[in-house]
Amino acid sequence: TSKTHVGPRTVPIVTWEQLSDNELLREINSHNWDQWLPISLVSIDHLSLNAYALESRPSMQPRFPIGTFFIIDPDCKPIDGDLILVKIKINNAVSLRELIIDPPSIQLLPIIENSDVLN
Repeated sequence: TSKTHVGPRTVPIVTWEQLSDNELLREINSHNWDQWLPISLVSIDHLSLNAYALESRPSMQPRFPIGTFFIIDPDCKPIDGDLILVKIKINNAVSLRELIIDPPSIQLLPIIENSDVLN
């Protein structure tokens, strides 16, 4: 069963470095975490309790100005055009990519100029 919450709420703010720690992400709660971002659910139908906020990197400008927060819901099934977080197996790095589904291919387009497309 998925955990959902109705009404105004907050989500924990995590750093890019903390994303590689799956155990840390699972253990976050109001008693052990200080950084929270209030969000409006006006445009979000069902946001799971596993959702968190991630601040844009300076290299993501101008598309995403400094101070932009992404709301990441790991329980949400991505669809064509979504921005998704991808963990690179080689170095365990995490990258934000745009999902492009054009059957039969699926591509992960870079947010940062001159980065490689992932297939």
